[in-house]
Amino acid sequence: MAGGIRQAAGRSLDAVDRGIVRVLRWRTPREAPWSGVRLALMWIVTRAVALDLMIPWLGLSNDLSYYQKSITGGSALIPAGLHEYPLPALWLVSVPEAVAHGNPVTYKFVFIGMLLAVDIAFTWALHRWATDPHSTTLWLAAGPCVGPLLFLRFDLVTGAAAGVSLLVLLTRPRLAGALAAIATALKLWPLLLLPLLAAPRAGRRRFAVGVLVVGGVLLVPTLAVGGIDRLVSPLRFQSARGLHIESLAALPLMFSWSLAHEPWEVRFSDTSFSQELHGPGVTAILVLSTVATVAVAVLVLLLAVRLWHRGGAGVVEVGWAVVASCSMLVVVNKVFSPQYLLWLVPLGVALVGVSDSRTSRRVATLLLLAGVAGQLVYPVTYNWIISPSGLSVVGVLLLSMRDVFVLAVAVVAAREAWRRSAPVPVASPAAVA
Repeated sequence: MAGGIRQAAGRSLDAVDRGIVRVLRWRTPREAPWSGVRLALMWIVTRAVALDLMIPWLGLSNDLSYYQKSITGGSALIPAGLHEYPLPALWLVSVPEAVAHGNPVTYKFVFIGMLLAVDIAFTWALHRWATDPHSTTLWLAAGPCVGPLLFLRFDLVTGAAAGVSLLVLLTRPRLAGALAAIATALKLWPLLLLPLLAAPRAGRRRFAVGVLVVGGVLLVPTLAVGGIDRLVSPLRFQSARGLHIESLAALPLMFSWSLAHEPWEVRFSDTSFSQELHGPGVTAILVLSTVATVAVAVLVLLLAVRLWHRGGAGVVEVGWAVVASCSMLVVVNKVFSPQYLLWLVPLGVALVGVSDSRTSRRVATLLLLAGVAGQLVYPVTYNWIISPSGLSVVGVLLLSMRDVFVLAVAVVAAREAWRRSAPVPVASPAAVA
């Protein structure tokens, strides 16, 4: 029964994948390399679609207003300094302000332009270094699937840097280390990936040099400007957050809330600036989420140990471990903001670029479907899951689709990562003879 369901799901994902090829490749075989002109044209088309999707939902750019107000001194409601993010992230979102000089419209246009440039760089990296051209096709499809959020949250920089780090891990290990350090400096979570990316023996020292040099360049001014307190402020902010209504952990209670509305309550938090769930069972779920997060960290370290001791661990094995680690971290977290998909989608596409396998393409397709479901949740039906109404249960069902897609990615990737990190059997002398 379970095997039949898995086979049916796999065939469905393959059908979606073939549909993406038919729409974007213009009957060109999936295995054929993209020509420069065709790639540029399809990038323009897909990104125009993604940006057009923003027009009915201009409120999507509220985070950009938040960034600008925070870096220009804050307000009565918005604290200055973006202490929930590492200091290098503050420097990154300050770049558009150097051009905008306080003009909110200019800031938004420059910010979007900056992320479009990051998107172009990632597209080029896939075209240049991916061994499977289909990874480029999937990234082009990510524009309409993930939507305008792709260019409205700086998480894209972190996801793209981690993705390229995987792509060039064996061929340009110093660059891979530098990009991994940048990703870590901006969001901290890629710190969990560093032991995995350092697993291949070939280029390990050069990878470490890239991490240490670029990491040091970013760490020294962070400590000089903000000290230890500013270095750990994102961790304090995260630990103080409540149960985010979009997290997988919150789904059981969100279903109960959508049907009965009481005694649970969805409230906007003035400290985390997100919608959180309050009521019976929340404290227990927060404890379970914390325990699960620690367990995931331990499992990632165990995967790293297995990869380090495995003879000939390569980029494919590392890629599966990286995708498994990131997806598991998102699944067990008490927070699942829409922009977390900007971590996962570039990594999933990069995995296709280095592995050239049906399973990796299915994982990437699942992430694209999660992007579509995520758009339906935020912003289209978001009011249905923050305000009690007869449509709340529909909103929670859509939310569960997104979360279940990512859960499926975590399960498949974890299974593949564990299998591929197993020690390579060594033939006995008798067998060799």
